[in-house]
Amino acid sequence: MKSFLVPLVVVVTSTLTGAEQDVSPVSSWTFDGALTDAEGQAKDHLTVSGKKTSPRFVSPAELPGVKGKAIALGVKAHDALYLTAPASADVKLGPSYTIEAWIHPTQILAWNRLVLNWGRAHAYHFAIHNGVLSLYHGQADGKYLFAEGGPIHPGRWYHAVGVARRNEKNPTDSKLEVYLNGKRTASATYDGTIRTLANEGLGIGDAASGNGTAIRFRGYIDEVTIWNGVDVTSVCTRNPQNS
Repeated sequence: MKSFLVPLVVVVTSTLTGAEQDVSPVSSWTFDGALTDAEGQAKDHLTVSGKKTSPRFVSPAELPGVKGKAIALGVKAHDALYLTAPASADVKLGPSYTIEAWIHPTQILAWNRLVLNWGRAHAYHFAIHNGVLSLYHGQADGKYLFAEGGPIHPGRWYHAVGVARRNEKNPTDSKLEVYLNGKRTASATYDGTIRTLANEGLGIGDAASGNGTAIRFRGYIDEVTIWNGVDVTSVCTRNPQNS
């Protein structure tokens, strides 16, 4: 969790439904010294991937802007390379969902994976792509759509949110959205469906199945939360001290 300077500002402009206002998280990791999941029916506790690596949690003294602690991924030798949780009902999201994280990249590559359920088939893939925030979404028909926008640079904190917003009255006009520091930076249309992956787990920093050495996230990540629905407050932000 970050330290902040200004009050919350809601930036959602679309009409909000009761479901969007009342949705609860299905997974949440604070990284305050542990990899445990605090929300949902399944306890999607994370494990470290990478030989001879271990979780390293940083404090405000080590990285300004942190309240509590955050986890380092691939920053120093022996840091965890990425984190995984097994496939569960909480990981298998529906056609509306919200993914939120605080991120502090130390490198920007062509891809820097953040939170994903993405293997040989595709469900959702929240990442940095060519220096901008990106949400790729797999439809039930096997096609995937994406929304991308909002520049990200190394060496600072960002509040990043990806939203799939199913339109119940007109599913083919459903929206993928990304929000960076409280501002919607991109939107795209999808068909209101999502592909379900039977055996693929959740990955933070890379896919659960790995194989993404050149496209893993490198940096610090904190307060990752996932909703199986659209959460209104997640697309709000307060400015971090070092923004």
